[in-house]
Amino acid sequence: MKLISMLHNIREIRKNMTLPREDIIKIQNSKLEKIIEHVLKNSNFYKRYYEKYGITLDNFREVPFENYPLINKEILKNNFDDILCTDDINKEELENFVSEEKNWCKKYMDKYMVITSSGSTGSPSIFVYDNDSWDVIKAIAITRTGKYQPMEFFRKHRISFIGATLGSFAAVTLLKDLSMRNYLVKTLDASDPLDENIKALNQFKPDTLSGYSSSVSDLAREQINGNLNIAPKKIICSADLLSPEKRAIITEAFKSDPVNLYAASESLGVASQIPGRDELYLFEDFYKIELVDSRYEEVSPGKTGEIILTNLFNYTLPLIRYEMEDQLKKSSCQDFNFTLVDEVIGRSVENLTFEKKDGTRIEIHGLQFVSMYFKGVKKVQYIQEDRNTLIVKYTGKNDLEIKNDIFSQISKLLEQYNLKESLNIKIERVNEIASDPFTEKYKTIIPYTS
Repeated sequence: MKLISMLHNIREIRKNMTLPREDIIKIQNSKLEKIIEHVLKNSNFYKRYYEKYGITLDNFREVPFENYPLINKEILKNNFDDILCTDDINKEELENFVSEEKNWCKKYMDKYMVITSSGSTGSPSIFVYDNDSWDVIKAIAITRTGKYQPMEFFRKHRISFIGATLGSFAAVTLLKDLSMRNYLVKTLDASDPLDENIKALNQFKPDTLSGYSSSVSDLAREQINGNLNIAPKKIICSADLLSPEKRAIITEAFKSDPVNLYAASESLGVASQIPGRDELYLFEDFYKIELVDSRYEEVSPGKTGEIILTNLFNYTLPLIRYEMEDQLKKSSCQDFNFTLVDEVIGRSVENLTFEKKDGTRIEIHGLQFVSMYFKGVKKVQYIQEDRNTLIVKYTGKNDLEIKNDIFSQISKLLEQYNLKESLNIKIERVNEIASDPFTEKYKTIIPYTS
């Protein structure tokens, strides 16, 4: 049944790529109507929330979608159990499940995949997908990350991923679950010594190399220097910004143009680069994506807008008009059957450079920190006071167990770099973490500047 479901989704996804835009919008509107009807019948939160705006089962089809109220990460966290459209799970159970290392990248009750994320804003969140929605995500990952040939699904295919792996994070969870008879997956943690990762890749010889753009570009330099010797046919970059400089060195090293994938824990795959072109196209047959200005009006081509996302296939934890934390620039040229965007804005995270007792300096990717999920923490901020001191500020309960969890996870990361004995970690509970008055957001990572 699992294979049949996967093949069905792959067929649908491939067929949609050939449809005219008007048919894509019809598919989108049909799915949108179904999920709104679903939440009005099954979600206590949406029933109450929409009723305040005069939206009910009797009239929801007549209300323009732009008049539906927005939700955001704070609303999701505060109303998680009421947003759920099932009564066999709740937030506390899911948090307890993913807080244990033995459960990372595994399904809860064998039917729910749980993803954790703090994102670039440092506000920890949890997301859940049932088996059907998870099958859709896997099919999207297989078919919309560059050129896809139908027989690719049936061949032995070796995939390597390099990024954050110490947790129930989106990319590593997806790839580990993709390990099937015809997909061999090797996950590498970006915090492991580079020479160890190079040795593992030289032995594994991946057909597809994926991971953080910065980590993949680091490997590209090693390939050029002769330390790495692999020939992946496909390169997929995500998480942090794929700059022109990173793209150039990756292309030079592997003789393959990397595919830029925009993904998030709320969706796992929203847009991907068109083969042979620079633009990304939005997956509008599985999401309704609005790009809006400060007045929440749709931006015109050539302009940048904040993302309002509606997931059209997650019936367990539905996200309808959900405010994301990123922005996309809509392409001036719209000559495709899906909406085109030029770039993802606001996904860069600064790195931290620490100093070992012997004077050696070690740089740690900022995503290694912001990917951590701490139960009971509302916001978290990492401040590097000096080369040997890291201050962790958080808002949430004044609980010794929370502080121990923060210390334990960070210590585990530092051990990977042999930094545990060299660093002083200070954990502080605060009432609030101040936001930038201009952006109305706060920096998750503040590196030390001498």
